[in-house]
Amino acid sequence: MEATNVASWGSVQEVLTKDNFQRWKTLMKNYLLAKNLWAVVENDSTKFTSPRSRRMNAEALLIIQLSCGSKIFDDIRHFETAKEAWNHLCSHYGSELKAKLDIEHGVVDDDLLQYKDVYWYVEKGDWTNAESFIRDDGALFSTSASGRTLLHLATIAGHVDIVEGLVKEGSDKLVKMQDNRGHTALSLAARLTGNTDVATCMVEKKGGGVREDLLGIVNEDGEIPLLLAAANGHTEMTRYLYKKTPKEALRGQDSRSGVLMLERCIKAEIFDVALRLLESDPKLPTESLSDGFRALHELAQMPSAFLSGSQFGLRQQIIYNSRFGRPVLNFLLLPVKFLGRLLLQIVYVFVQFFKFLNMFGIREIYEQKCTHYEVQQILRCLQRSVAEFNDSQIDQASVYDAMLHAAKHGVVEFIIAMRKANPNLLWAMDSRMRGIFSYAVLKRKQKVFQLIHTLNGRKDMIKSRKDVFGNNLLHLAGHLGSSSVLNHRPGAALQMQREIQWFKAVEKIVHPKCKEEKNDDNKKPHELFTETHKELVKAGEKWAKETARSFTLVGTLITTIMFAAAFTIPGGNHQDTGVPIFLNSTVFTAFLIADAISLFTSATSVLTFIAILTSRFAEQDFLKSLPCKLLLGLFFLFFSVVSMIVAFCAALAMVLKTYRAYKRLIIGATIFGSIPVMVLVLSQLRLIYEIFQSTRSNPISYVERKNQ
Repeated sequence: MEATNVASWGSVQEVLTKDNFQRWKTLMKNYLLAKNLWAVVENDSTKFTSPRSRRMNAEALLIIQLSCGSKIFDDIRHFETAKEAWNHLCSHYGSELKAKLDIEHGVVDDDLLQYKDVYWYVEKGDWTNAESFIRDDGALFSTSASGRTLLHLATIAGHVDIVEGLVKEGSDKLVKMQDNRGHTALSLAARLTGNTDVATCMVEKKGGGVREDLLGIVNEDGEIPLLLAAANGHTEMTRYLYKKTPKEALRGQDSRSGVLMLERCIKAEIFDVALRLLESDPKLPTESLSDGFRALHELAQMPSAFLSGSQFGLRQQIIYNSRFGRPVLNFLLLPVKFLGRLLLQIVYVFVQFFKFLNMFGIREIYEQKCTHYEVQQILRCLQRSVAEFNDSQIDQASVYDAMLHAAKHGVVEFIIAMRKANPNLLWAMDSRMRGIFSYAVLKRKQKVFQLIHTLNGRKDMIKSRKDVFGNNLLHLAGHLGSSSVLNHRPGAALQMQREIQWFKAVEKIVHPKCKEEKNDDNKKPHELFTETHKELVKAGEKWAKETARSFTLVGTLITTIMFAAAFTIPGGNHQDTGVPIFLNSTVFTAFLIADAISLFTSATSVLTFIAILTSRFAEQDFLKSLPCKLLLGLFFLFFSVVSMIVAFCAALAMVLKTYRAYKRLIIGATIFGSIPVMVLVLSQLRLIYEIFQSTRSNPISYVERKNQ
C-alpha cells in the first residue's frame, strides 16, 4: 500500500509518520469534529449497536487508515474500531517527546544516596578519593536500583585503573555480581565499550590464570560475554574473549552459542574468529540447520568480503594482479596460510612491519587479501556441509534463498562454490519465477550473468523463460539499473552506454522471439527500455554537452594563441628580407613544428566537440558514436597542450640563448611546463580509461577463460 492520505476527501493533507504525530493529531481531530465523527473515537465501541453508529465508526476508521503511511497502516490494519486505532497511535507515537533516563550509562539513583560521593568519584575517574570509601564493604558491594555496582560503573566509564583497583578489592565476588538484566561488568564491557584493557583486568588473575567461570556467566538472554562482543561488532574484544573463553561455553545448549557466534562473527566481519570456530568444529553449522546456516545467508549478502565485490582502482588492481605485487602479498600471507599459532606469534612483529609500510597501498591490499582468503576458507567449510545435504535439508537451511541473495549482490564466488556442492542450486527460483540469472540481469551483476556461458546446453532452458509478470530476460534488461550500479560510471552518458551494453548482451543470448514478446503491461523489451531510460538519456545529453562546451573553450583558447604565435616569430625578422632571424636554428624548426601540431590538433579537438554538441543524442548514439567522439576530442586536446608547451619552451630557448643562466632557465621552464600536462592527464585519466575500455568491446558479453 502506498503512502496515501485523505486529501482526495478535501481534508487532512499530511500523511502520518513517526515524526509529525502532534501536528497530524490536531488536523485529524478537527476534521473528524467537522464531519461529526469525533464521537465514535471517544465513545466505547460497545455503544455501536445501530447501523448508523456502525457506519460512522467505519467511516472514521477509514479516514484514520487512509491518512497513515504504509508502515503505520500495517500496525493498525487489524483494529475494527476507530477508537482502538486512535488509542494505539496515541500510545505509540504521542509520547516521543517524553524524555527518560538512559540507565545503560550507569546512574546514581535514590538507592545509592549514602554512597553518592564514591559513585561520582568513580564516574570522574578519581581513584585517589574513591579508594578511601572502598574499604567500606557496603560501598564496594552496593547496587543501584538496576543492580549495577561500582565495577559496572567504572567499566562503562572506561577507567582501567579504577577497574583494576576494584577487582583487587572485591575479588571474584565483585567481578561475578550481575545487574537486573544478568550482566556482569565483563558483559557490559563486551556489549557497550569493547575495551579490552578493562576486560583483561577482570578476566586474568593477578597471580596468573583466567577466571573461566566468569567468561561462562550468561545474562537474562542466555548469552555469554563473547556473544555480546560479537553482536556489537567489537572486533578486538571478540578476538580476546575467544582466546580466553572455554570451548565448553560455546558447545552448551545444543551448540546454540556456537551457531550464534558463527553468525555474528560473519555479520560483524570478524572472519578470522569465524574461521577458527569452524576449524575447531566443522560440523557446527549442521547442528541446527535453520540457525546454523544464517551464516551462509550473511556471506551471500556481503560482496565486499569477496574479490569480485572489491572496488579496486586502477592502481590497486595493478598491485593486486601484477607479477611483483602478487608474490609480495602471498609472502605476507604465508603465516596466515601455513604457520601454526605458536609460529604466528613469533612472526607477528615481522608481518606488522610490512603492513605498516603502506607503500602504494600495500597495507590495505594486504588486509583485503587476508579477508578474501579467510572468507574463501569459511565458504569452503560451508560448501562441504551443503554437499552432504539431501533435498529436505537444503530447503530447511534455505540454501536456495541464499543463492538468490548472492545473485542480487553479485557474489559470484558464492554461487560457484554452492554450484560445486550441488549443481541443482544454480536453478533456485523464487515466487516471482525469477532465478539467479534473472536477478543478475535485473541488478546488473556482470560476473554472475557471465556464468550463463558455462551452462552449455542448459543455457537454452532459460532463453525464453518468463517471470509471473510476463517478463523475459530482455524485459528485465530493459529496466533501469540501480543508482548504486550506475554511479560506478563517470558521467550520465557513460552510464547510458553501459545500460545499452547490458541490453545488447542479453539480446545476443535470448531466443529471437523474445525481442518482440510483450509482457503483462503489453510492452516489448525495447519499448520498456526506452520508457525507463528517458531521464537518463536527458541527463546523458546534458552531461555530454557541458563536457564538450568546457573542452571546446580550452581548445579554442589554444587555437587562438598558437595561431597568433605562428605570426609573432621569436627573435623577429630581418628588416631587409623579412626572413626570420633564427630560420636556420634547429630550435626554431622545433618551435614551428610544435606550433603547427598544436594549432591543428586543437582545431581538430574543437571541431570534434562541436560534433558532440550538434549530435541528435538518440539512444544508440551513446553506445559508440558519442564516446568515440569524446575520446577523440580528448586525444587531440592532449596533444595540443603538449605541443603548446614544447613550442613555448623552444621560443624561450631562442630568446634567452645569449644569457648565462640559459640552461637553468630552460630546465626550469621545461619542469614547470610539464605541470599543465600532468594535471590534464591525471584529471582526465580515469575518464579516458573508462571510455576506451567500454567502447572497444562490450564488457558484459566478454567471457573470462576461467568461466568458460
